[in-house]
Amino acid sequence: MDQGTWWTCEGATDRNDYWGVKGTGMKLSYHIEEGTLTDFKALSMDMLLEGPETITFCLSLWEQDQDSPFEYTWFVLGDCHARITLPAEALSLNKWGYPRQGAFLKPLCSGSVVRPERVTRLSIEIRRKNPGKRRFCLTPLTAYWQEPEALSKPLILNAPLVDDLGQDTRMTWENKCSSVNEFLDSITESFKNISAKPSTPPAAYNQWGGHAVSDTVEQGNKWATHHDGSRWWIIDPSGKPFFSSGIDCVGPGISGIIENLEQTLPPGKLHPESLSSVRNLTSCNFLKANLIKAFGHKWKENWQNMALDTLVRSGFNTIGNWSDLDTARASKMPWVLPLKGHISPAIPRIFRDMPDVFHQDFQTACAEYAHQLVDFKDDDSLIGYFLLNEPQWGFAQQNLAEGMLINGYDGPTRSELGRYLSQKYGSLERAASLWSCTPEEITTGKWAESINDAVRKDLEEFSTIIGKRFFDLLSAACKAVDNVHLNLGCRYYTIPPLWALDTMVSFDVFSVNCNKERVLDEFAMVSERLQMPVMIGEWHFGTTVDGLPSSGIGQVASQADRGKAFRIYLEDAAARPWCVGVHYFTLHDQHLLGRFDGENYQIGFMDVCMKAYEPLVEAARLSHEQLYDVATGNVKAYDDEPLYMPPIFN
Repeated sequence: MDQGTWWTCEGATDRNDYWGVKGTGMKLSYHIEEGTLTDFKALSMDMLLEGPETITFCLSLWEQDQDSPFEYTWFVLGDCHARITLPAEALSLNKWGYPRQGAFLKPLCSGSVVRPERVTRLSIEIRRKNPGKRRFCLTPLTAYWQEPEALSKPLILNAPLVDDLGQDTRMTWENKCSSVNEFLDSITESFKNISAKPSTPPAAYNQWGGHAVSDTVEQGNKWATHHDGSRWWIIDPSGKPFFSSGIDCVGPGISGIIENLEQTLPPGKLHPESLSSVRNLTSCNFLKANLIKAFGHKWKENWQNMALDTLVRSGFNTIGNWSDLDTARASKMPWVLPLKGHISPAIPRIFRDMPDVFHQDFQTACAEYAHQLVDFKDDDSLIGYFLLNEPQWGFAQQNLAEGMLINGYDGPTRSELGRYLSQKYGSLERAASLWSCTPEEITTGKWAESINDAVRKDLEEFSTIIGKRFFDLLSAACKAVDNVHLNLGCRYYTIPPLWALDTMVSFDVFSVNCNKERVLDEFAMVSERLQMPVMIGEWHFGTTVDGLPSSGIGQVASQADRGKAFRIYLEDAAARPWCVGVHYFTLHDQHLLGRFDGENYQIGFMDVCMKAYEPLVEAARLSHEQLYDVATGNVKAYDDEPLYMPPIFN
């Protein structure tokens, strides 16, 4: 790092003067001769950011006269030497995200495709940061024509960064455990209290968490959707209207990646021999380590009792996605199931994670994927299942067919494009003439030309055919195994473009992840177009004042503000006639060293020492107590706004 240059940046003093997406005032710009990056393997530089807080950086590349660049965003773990690497293959945008490497966290690709040989300009800028002065160091940005060497001995400032309980050594906050003994006293007292007096659900809930006093809807003792003339509902097995307020990731895990970051850990104290089950060569489960310290072999049983009591005390009626299966099934609460894995990895991908849906084995692969529902089809507490989560092709500016052409996929779906255009225009030659290309360029090879509006319209139409075949066959395979539970869709990350939205008619519920201050008005259009209700699969609000370097996507000023933000989001959603549920992300905070992709957000209801954030718990309970009164229009939704802060990362 002695070859680097230190840069100092200052943020704004209030939210209205916040450094936003563009024009932060901190940008390094480079102009290079066209052809310089021909056949390069990677761009790389080393970075060191002082202090615990997070900054989001962006590396942008442009072709000559190109308005919209390719963008590569990331953030780094503070006080840890990181090697930032952009592979040349990323410029084709066939991948959305790349694996984190040590302190180099959550690298993501977006924007426009650029061709390396035509790049003439690039820049490095600060995309987002909190107010205040920060310093970081960069080595020269270097182009490599072979794979750059991995970082093996990173410099760590202020080591160790993690204390004996998995907390940040550099920060202090009100509820931080000052020692292992204090933690043991605290968790023992909490466990004793809930054992003596377990929490009870809100009075308005029936045994499922549905609206106990509403009229009964006959629907065959299974979960269903229903529009009562005024609004959409989920109907529980007793026939009562049900609004699903859930929490994701109900499991005994706060894991951080420790590979290449061993120097951040306290030497010899965190992992005595009795705790060997909490770590491997790459990661450590800091929550489990603490639970074993407190409860020994009963750690999971006691965690489960404490976690479920927090859910009930907060008023939730659903265990959300990615939760511990044993806990969900033992809880007697309604729950949802994420289908796992990939639909036959042996089938080629046409663009990002979209398989070749016209491949001869695709329908069989759908049946094999759906088979995982066999074990759950008789579970009365299961509301339904998510087919998948945030498909990577959904994050691209390019549609499916456009991505297929740009990346040169030549399999059955590419051939089907030729047949589709031949039928639409009378012949492939006619289509090629209108596209200003040869017939061969439509059906094989990488597309090298610019895609005009007329070509893009054809590609959008064909992308709808691809996506609809994907979801129709997958949904049918799942219903063939399980026709009792709801198909909750694919947890899209935003409002899809219309070509993609029209692929999703086979769902029972359109699910979407929406990390905004409130649910979006535009979801009403989605519900109307698809003729189905909407469920929010993921949302959160965090802060940076209580021991973690990042607030996550939704940021507020304090724990009290988190409670206000929770109430506004939940009650506003419940008041919307098209919404049937919102699932908060997550039960526990993430870890400061970052999970598999680098997220290290303070967004949980409980921290690594099993302490609940009481202002958030109390606010959630107040909203859940009046949930059905808000949903039926008898009570106005809460509207006392918190101090929202711009997100550090999204």
